[in-house]
Amino acid sequence: MKVTSRQRSILEFLTTRTKEVTTSEIAGVIGVSTRTIHRELISLDEVLTPYQLRLQKKSGSGIRILGDDDRLQALRRDMLEPQTTEYLSEERKLLILCALLEAREPIKLFTLAADLKVAVATVSADLDVLETRIDPDKLTLVRKRGYGVELSGPETFKRHAICQLILESVDESDLFGQAPESGSSPTTLRILRLLDVDTLLPLESVLWEVDADLADHLLEHSYLELVIQLGVTLKRIRTGHLLVPEEAASWASNRRAKSLDLLVRKLSDLFDLVIPPLEAEYLGMLLHQSAESEFQEDRLLPVEAEWVERVKRMIEFCEQRLDVAFHEDPSLADGLIQHSSSAFERIRRGMKIRNPLLSQIKKQYSRLFGVVQEAVNDQFPSLAIPEEEIGYLVMHFGASMERLANSNRPVRAVLVCSSGIGTSKMLASRLRKEVPQVEVVGNYTWYEVGRLNRDDYDLIISTIELPVDRPNTIKLSPLLAPEDVERLRQSLRELPSRTHPQDRPAAPQTVHTLRRLRSWKTYLEEILTILERFHVYSLPVQQTLTEYLTTMCTLIQPQAELLDVPSVVAQLVERERLGSQVIPDTPLALFHTRSEWIQQPALALFRLEAPLPLGTTPTVEVDQVLLMLGPKNIGKESLEVLSEISALLIETDLIALLETASQKEIQDFLARHLMMFFETKTEKGTHS
Repeated sequence: MKVTSRQRSILEFLTTRTKEVTTSEIAGVIGVSTRTIHRELISLDEVLTPYQLRLQKKSGSGIRILGDDDRLQALRRDMLEPQTTEYLSEERKLLILCALLEAREPIKLFTLAADLKVAVATVSADLDVLETRIDPDKLTLVRKRGYGVELSGPETFKRHAICQLILESVDESDLFGQAPESGSSPTTLRILRLLDVDTLLPLESVLWEVDADLADHLLEHSYLELVIQLGVTLKRIRTGHLLVPEEAASWASNRRAKSLDLLVRKLSDLFDLVIPPLEAEYLGMLLHQSAESEFQEDRLLPVEAEWVERVKRMIEFCEQRLDVAFHEDPSLADGLIQHSSSAFERIRRGMKIRNPLLSQIKKQYSRLFGVVQEAVNDQFPSLAIPEEEIGYLVMHFGASMERLANSNRPVRAVLVCSSGIGTSKMLASRLRKEVPQVEVVGNYTWYEVGRLNRDDYDLIISTIELPVDRPNTIKLSPLLAPEDVERLRQSLRELPSRTHPQDRPAAPQTVHTLRRLRSWKTYLEEILTILERFHVYSLPVQQTLTEYLTTMCTLIQPQAELLDVPSVVAQLVERERLGSQVIPDTPLALFHTRSEWIQQPALALFRLEAPLPLGTTPTVEVDQVLLMLGPKNIGKESLEVLSEISALLIETDLIALLETASQKEIQDFLARHLMMFFETKTEKGTHS
């Protein structure tokens, strides 16, 4: 049976030990995460069976190989002696693509064949498949007899292809964990050579130093993509793959990033690298593109109301099948909505979903996996959701079941990462979702931990091995894999009970307290402004949807400070054309947009004297329209407040109020829920 280099390293370590070893010990020696070790151990069971050997796993003590000495010797002889690497078909294609992206001149087919230890005909067949995967409008695979093969096209498209290859093929733990040379597959190592992995954490630190607002406001996947784009750019500059002036036309008109000069200077000094002016402009484009990405669409709400309703029904489906009160865990719905809306969009676009934990998830949550899969098929029948994505949804439900099963005391934790706030942000986000009893009170580097007062925290959570001796310390992956969650919960159960004096100052926050206070003030001001400007209108019969929306926008013009009513109406009409704005199973439609023609956020309810038919065949009649408007560059706090209001539309109480209640009654309902939203922000010490 074929074993990977990582599996061979694990076997070599286990066969030299006579006592149990923990997954953490194996991970430390191999240089990968414990999550990766758990995944590989599942595969090793199949490797050991033919030798009549097995893995013994004892909770609390560790793992070892059980069997006769003769059988162990046979395993060492057959599996651990040096072997010639044989690549699978898909691995060969990835390796060929890496070679083409790095090459500065055509590569001969026999050279590729010799490197991969296959026939030239095999390489030719792999190139045929690769050619179908390459977008001909961006890059071209050039193949000529006597010339070789090369990937032709603009450097910007090559960099984009490298970023996508990394995002789709490499685990984040390989990017931000320990050096993967000893444990990762040859294919992963080859892909990682497309950028210098050891530059990512220092690059993160520079990014946070020069533009903390940008880094802090990006969603996790956008943040990761930006870091990889910057890393790939530096690698291409270092290796002489430079941009040419003709390529600058696509970004020359972009606004110059405010922090570009400082970024270029710091990157040049840190990596001892000369960054040409054109490359500096490209770096500015990447920053600007990330900053503006959330404003590329005219939609005001990040998730459509219909999507929220489908997720709600999916939760109800699982609740009925499993007899678990998922509705008592509001973080489940929030997590599912934010995750699934973006993940399902990637599936619609044909993008590959990778889930290295799938086999473990199916084994640990077999019944839950089947129920969630049924729920997804019930609510999204036209979308083929792969098992990899089902696995991620199961993790949300599994975490919710554990949250509901435990009433836990709060635990104050400090986070320690090699580069401070970058990977801390990733881990803190995962902790809030998976183990909400853990309250993060500060982010530190390892050398700062030694100076902390032990009364100011209960637990140290680190992503690296600490060179200082501190009790109540646990090492976790920034991604907080399921086994990390379980180890953390076990550590929490073993923590001694402690009294927290009321007059004890909290550990200092990484983000300045004054900044948090300003953020809270902005949230409160936005809530008050939106509620005070809210109005309920009665609308007479109109002939067309455009006429209805024109009347609505004219009425709300003073609150929203509309500069061009027809332009805003056109955007609203186009949104209805692209997809119904009707809230399922209600007589209510939610129309929303953001535009450069809108100066202030505004919210209004319109009750219609006659039903308005919306949608294509069959049409749905609505009696009320809730209109939400926001500026193109709406502030983060305003956007969150309006999103919170839209999320309330799944509440039957609010739907009933919108039908018949007075303006004051609706305002009071919204005020109560938005007060809870605001209190949650202040209690968690948000610093967004």
